[in-house]
Amino acid sequence: FVLTETNVKEIPTKLDILRKGFASHKTRDLDFRYKQLMLLRNAIDKYAKEIARTNYLDLGFGEYANDIHVVAIVLSDIDYIISNFKSWAKPT
Repeated sequence: FVLTETNVKEIPTKLDILRKGFASHKTRDLDFRYKQLMLLRNAIDKYAKEIARTNYLDLGFGEYANDIHVVAIVLSDIDYIISNFKSWAKPT
């Protein structure tokens, strides 16, 4: 995974695309959302050591604090959302 910089000249075009998408009030289907949540959950598991290292360097969190205050809470929230988001979705 590599972050790349966005050219400043491209920002207005990208922002316009995002605004049009938001203004359309259309959302992705539930299967897409489920897959994205699972990808996020798996990425947190996969990169847990890197997340811990970054939280140590940036925030001074020790391993225990990182596991309890960051990873466990986020994973718990994701699991809760996965378990409930279909019932929260507005019928189409």
